[in-house]
Amino acid sequence: MARPSKTDQERGFLRSAWDVMRVLQADYQGVVTVYANTTGRPGVFTIRFVFTPLAEDAENYLGANAVQFDFPTASTSTLAATFFAQAMKLQQLVADSYVVIKRHRLPRA
Repeated sequence: MARPSKTDQERGFLRSAWDVMRVLQADYQGVVTVYANTTGRPGVFTIRFVFTPLAEDAENYLGANAVQFDFPTASTSTLAATFFAQAMKLQQLVADSYVVIKRHRLPRA
């Protein structure tokens, strides 16, 4: 079987990043927003993924969580691969925050 082309690999990484963000939005009832800004270094962007819950109340306040990264860097990763890796980091950050909030909200015996 032939190896996937670079284009196919990029599409796969982007689709996987999209999947991670969609599952994150569904599991924690929120929205992921992607921001890109230029930096003082020519050709370098700062990219930020922000998860914001849609339903915040006193019983279930998760709050916004974000990961921010520059691209390109000294790493040889492509933009699509970096998107996937950072989407996974955001998912883990939200999951960890959720556990901490739920533990904090448990009734005391």
